Amino acid sequence: MPEAKFAMEYGSIFVGAEAGSTFPYSLTETCRTLRQVEYAQPTGSTSDYVMGVDLATSSDREADNAVICVIKLVEMENSLFLKK
Repeated sequence: MPEAKFAMEYGSIFVGAEAGSTFPYSLTETCRTLRQVEYAQPTGSTSDYVMGVDLATSSDREADNAVICVIKLVEMENSLFLKK
């Protein structure tokens, strides 16, 4: 197994463009720092949460990884939603 893949799979280290990723590391790095984390829905919150899951079910050694993404939707006064 290549060293970069081992670091990603077993060390939870994001290797970025070194592994031939679609997006350059400089573009995605700023998205990796969470400014505010919620471990539970705040009391009295009316926000909705959407969860997207992409399970990695392939046994192919070159297959993609699994990912889970949770997005908070906050309704604004104009009836549109803000993603947080």
